[in-house]
Amino acid sequence: MLANRMMMGAAGSFSGPYMSNGSLLDIECVSGADPGLDGWADEDFGTGESTAVTNEPVADSVPTAWKMDSGADTGVERAVRTKDIGSIESLGNTVIVSLKLYCDLIGTHSNGDYQYIGINRSDCRTMIEFASDGLWYYTGAEYLNAGDCVVEDTWQEWTFVVHYGSGVANATMDVYIDDVLTYSGLDVSYTRVDTDGKIALIQYGNTTANQLTYIDYIKIGDGWE
Repeated sequence: MLANRMMMGAAGSFSGPYMSNGSLLDIECVSGADPGLDGWADEDFGTGESTAVTNEPVADSVPTAWKMDSGADTGVERAVRTKDIGSIESLGNTVIVSLKLYCDLIGTHSNGDYQYIGINRSDCRTMIEFASDGLWYYTGAEYLNAGDCVVEDTWQEWTFVVHYGSGVANATMDVYIDDVLTYSGLDVSYTRVDTDGKIALIQYGNTTANQLTYIDYIKIGDGWE
């Protein structure tokens, strides 16, 4: 699907938006019933806090969003939400993840001051981290920086296309930022035994207090919207 769209000619070519169809998860980030945000388990640690807010952030507000604040203390403090959304493996060889993110205050990856999203199959995990010094991902052997593309104090729309067609040991990822294919073929072949369909959102503040990110929506599916 991705290859076909990239190969279309100029006349009548696909121009976006490059967004997941949300066939497995399609959620606007608003407050749901207790005990969590639309069924997401609250695993906030220490003074870390994940909440639903309206008309935030102040500089460029949206009607509703999730606010992930690492907390007033540093070290192990963090804001955490997790959910088992159903089988990622059921989506087949291509998984497309879209989310809208506002990094209000984040730091460097080496300082552990970043926003994390983890997406699990039973046999591998895709780990993506948004830091002031770049977009980081895990290969199974090391963290690599895709590039200096995370912009603070502005909403960015991200789409991650993970390819499993050559097996999880050779999984790769393409990255669209605001409908532009920015990186392709990133190595995300982190194989491990895991819970198929468990998703984690974590705001870390290991060095700096009150690291802060907002999330407007999350979509996970097997194709394009």
